[in-house]
Amino acid sequence: MNKTAPEDTAAGVPEPPLPVSRTAQSAALIVALALVLPPESQRFREAVASQTGAAGWLFNWNIDTTCSLIVLLLLPLAWRRRRPPRFVPLWLSEFYGRCLSDEASKRYTTPLPVIATCALLVASLSVLISRQIAETPAGGTATNLRDLPPAYHDEYSYLFQAETFLAGRLWFPGHPNPEMARLFDQVHILNEGRVASRFFPATGVWIAPFLAMGQPLWGHWIAGALATVFVFLAGRELGGLIPGFIAGMMLALSGGCGLFSNLLLAHHPALLGLSVFLFAFLRMSKSDSPLWPLAAGCGLTFAMLARPMTAAGFGLPFGLWLLWSMLRRSVSGKTVLFVGLPIAVGLGGLFVYNRAITGDGFTMPYQQYTDVYTPNHVYGFYNVTHGSLVDAPKRLENYDGWAEELTPELARKNVQNRLVAVCQWTIGLVPLAAAAVVIVLGWRRWAPGVRLIAAALVSLHTAHIPYWYDGIMHWHYVFESVLLLVLLFAAVCVALLKTWNRQRRALMPVWLAVLVGAAILPNYVAVESLWPWSRLRVEIDNIAFAGSRHRAFRELINKRVVERPAIVLIEPDPTDRHIDFVLNEPTPGASVLFARSEITTCRRDESGSLVYQRTPAPLPRLMRAFPNRTFYRFRPNVGAAVRQSVGRVERMKVTGTGPDG
Repeated sequence: MNKTAPEDTAAGVPEPPLPVSRTAQSAALIVALALVLPPESQRFREAVASQTGAAGWLFNWNIDTTCSLIVLLLLPLAWRRRRPPRFVPLWLSEFYGRCLSDEASKRYTTPLPVIATCALLVASLSVLISRQIAETPAGGTATNLRDLPPAYHDEYSYLFQAETFLAGRLWFPGHPNPEMARLFDQVHILNEGRVASRFFPATGVWIAPFLAMGQPLWGHWIAGALATVFVFLAGRELGGLIPGFIAGMMLALSGGCGLFSNLLLAHHPALLGLSVFLFAFLRMSKSDSPLWPLAAGCGLTFAMLARPMTAAGFGLPFGLWLLWSMLRRSVSGKTVLFVGLPIAVGLGGLFVYNRAITGDGFTMPYQQYTDVYTPNHVYGFYNVTHGSLVDAPKRLENYDGWAEELTPELARKNVQNRLVAVCQWTIGLVPLAAAAVVIVLGWRRWAPGVRLIAAALVSLHTAHIPYWYDGIMHWHYVFESVLLLVLLFAAVCVALLKTWNRQRRALMPVWLAVLVGAAILPNYVAVESLWPWSRLRVEIDNIAFAGSRHRAFRELINKRVVERPAIVLIEPDPTDRHIDFVLNEPTPGASVLFARSEITTCRRDESGSLVYQRTPAPLPRLMRAFPNRTFYRFRPNVGAAVRQSVGRVERMKVTGTGPDG
């Protein structure tokens, strides 16, 4: 029970309950300590057993727990302080109290210039961090991350899609000879008579105008900045200016969000669409205007056309709430219609897009690519068992063999990896775990919007359980949950600040800011002898590994392939599943085309086991098909580390006469 003030007791008026109960605060502290004490105890025991002794604990910190433990140890000092420090002016204390008042929580009390300033601040910070990450020297060289070629095959596929759209087409025709066409198979590019990206169209549409300007990354930087603005506005709908500003700042400061803004993937277009959806959905509950349900539907539709599984998992709780509210007559059928109309239009457009590429409006290029080339990558449990039963003669041996069998145990590990990684890359493991405890223990006290956001977080992660891969950096399938996490964290922060303000815990807001800073700082900053590498530094170097190999390959081709137009036959590197140099532009007239040096077919032997047969490229027929091109062969340095030369290039000549001569 909370103590009551004497005047309230005398008047017979009980004190209202605290926004966050003491039970919830205590439980959050226990969970935080449970996260940091085991690894720190282990680190201390290892230090004692080493030559340095107990003093060794002061070095080589765990970036997830050591900083947080130090801040947690300072909690008693901050908790006992009842008055603001002397250096804090009285007007600032009064302003802080007014910001946390119930009146300040109302959306209409904030002047428009203040809202615009806050939006500009969070957007500017987002762009600044994206640009700073882009200009980080990568891979131990002087080359910035932005100056390296893309690292992931997904990025090349999205660029292929954007270039196709810029040419005014949805697909390009493949080689009329199926055998010749197989030599030009690319990872994540459908090549079944019509050549097109396997991915959904919204990302290519978003990248295209920025690619035309020669700055494709700008589109993702802008998407990230706009997402912070809409998250700020969504937080403002939840509880006023303060939670909105906290949410916007946390999203802008997310190291993972800044890093992904420098990868040409579908995440940032989807992030933008979902942030628009969140803001408009929360806003429409307070307005009768049809603009907001239409905007919510448009945002969700754009996200659906970028990352449909993510959009479905994210939007499911909101859709169920909307239908339930309509049945209870608290939401009109017109509102539901306005939300659903853009989605219906988007699905119709996707039907047309599918039909243009696959010939069937209900067969997506993504699905067809999986069926033809990578059946082991199918969605669902025991994917390898099911995939091995699929008759797929064009199965990509190396890439398809990467898939692991999804068992319940692997699914559990994946969920754990995704949860940990998304917390690490958003704000920090300790602050978000403590906030989750406050959310759960005070579930009925939270506004419906907060509960919907929490449900969307659970739904998004649940939707991706039946997939075998946990994701790039262990979390890219649930990347968009950063939107939900920052809003939930902002709601908890404001509730705690109101609680501490009533309890006159003058230093607790400062302590909370230090705890958050201690969790975010290791993402960006390295401190010699404490933690020599920041989390961003490690991941930038990992990305730079693939980017540097692609750059070295391009430099080799530019140096050695002198007689053009040319075709370079690429020999595979059996030790590398993730880098494939067969990358072509959509238009067939490039001065250098890249093809495979062998065709791999898949069949079953008498026992039913899969057998792969490799056949060298029919060079004489290939030369007749491309009589005006000079032929070269690329042989990789198998298993080689990044260096100037990733292999050898030599000109080819045809000798002898055979059936194909």
